[in-house]
Amino acid sequence: MPDFAPHTLTGYCDSVTALTYQALASSEFTAGSRFAWKVFDGTSDYWIGTGSGTDWVRLALFGLQALLTSYQVQASSSGTANRAPKNWTMQGSADGGMTWTTLDTQTNQTSWSTSETRTFTIGSPGSTYYTIFRLNISANNGDATYTEVGELYLIGTTQQVGLLDSAPHNMTANNVPSPFVASASSDDSGAFPAFKAFQGLLTDPWVGSNGGTDWLEIDLGTARRIAGYAVASWPTFGTRSPKNWTLQVSGDNATWTTVDTRTNQTGWMTAAGGGALSGEIRPFALTPSLTGGRYIRINVTANNGDATFTSVAQLYLYTLSAFQAAPGVSTAGMLLQVDNGSGTFYTVANTTDFKIPSMAELVDVSEFGDLWRRRVPTLLDMGKITFKIFWVMEDSSHNNSSAVGLRYLMLNLIKRTWRVVYPDGLGSIDSFPAYVTNFEITGATGKVFEGSIELSNSGSPTLV
Repeated sequence: MPDFAPHTLTGYCDSVTALTYQALASSEFTAGSRFAWKVFDGTSDYWIGTGSGTDWVRLALFGLQALLTSYQVQASSSGTANRAPKNWTMQGSADGGMTWTTLDTQTNQTSWSTSETRTFTIGSPGSTYYTIFRLNISANNGDATYTEVGELYLIGTTQQVGLLDSAPHNMTANNVPSPFVASASSDDSGAFPAFKAFQGLLTDPWVGSNGGTDWLEIDLGTARRIAGYAVASWPTFGTRSPKNWTLQVSGDNATWTTVDTRTNQTGWMTAAGGGALSGEIRPFALTPSLTGGRYIRINVTANNGDATFTSVAQLYLYTLSAFQAAPGVSTAGMLLQVDNGSGTFYTVANTTDFKIPSMAELVDVSEFGDLWRRRVPTLLDMGKITFKIFWVMEDSSHNNSSAVGLRYLMLNLIKRTWRVVYPDGLGSIDSFPAYVTNFEITGATGKVFEGSIELSNSGSPTLV
């Protein structure tokens, strides 16, 4: 299995605007620039903790979750063997780092040589995927002050949490760029408006001023279903970070559905090295469903103690594609629409079900680069998709004579933009480019035919 930890970090995060990883530690020897992220930088440099032999270093995943099956610990290149870890637990968290599950325990790991790498297998990996992994060291090999780790490798299976981060991270005003619109219940004298939680900085946040009860909202411009999210704290004021909140979605900005609730999110950290990439970011993976909307709100009911202000530095929203509907969720009543080539969409069929490749339900992206992770997969990535449909020959959008007719598109090998409109009452839509590569009639009731349509990014038909 592949190593899903990064080994290219040059800071605590790989990127604030295209976030996948954040490294943090309980302490750091900042005077020597021995920061937490040095255990994921792929060089001979190393992290030094200053906790007198009891320290931890961790990696958080964003848009991903992982099932750990083994890991490797590398001693530092300093040659100081008594600073190598001796006793520790490897732990995973699925709730932003508030509770931890011990996956492996090691004791009496002594006699390390310079840059030595040791491999450890998780005895019972189970089936739980985690978003944060922590090497929690309870003793080193004798040094009274410092603990060192050269590199940490995490091996296992990964799952994507959604297919992309739908929140913007380049906003310059509450309504720029379009179609995004940020809003909030309040802000601190106009100096920290809502869009700052979507501008791509951790050091210049949104700040609400309602005494710890505030909400922050983003209009995405189109309905999406939330598979996970992440909240970034402002490193300057930990007491202003959210403690209790709900994440809510709405199709009309009036009626709200709660998709996640968090309580007692305390102890927000700062990265000791400071700079633009400091401050803790906590990931949360949700159970996928068809619940969604274009308006997403984090509704904070308590902060971490500040009497006036609540802050969020960045909000990340990981959304589902049509090809990641939750198992067992009914798709009956979906509309299948196609662009006529000029930007107007026509409903070509009502669809009662669709069958997707197994790859679309569980995608291991660990061997692909970040660019692949951030791109919404096309049908070329996912394979062919077959929809069960109802088809009316007398309808011009269904028959052979129309520019949007199913048979017309198949016989002429025309690639068009398609979209699925979901029956969730929220106007949820997913779109993708495809050819019609198979069209088949399987039965009829009066003038309404039952059949199936196959869409693919390849123009080669399965059946003509």
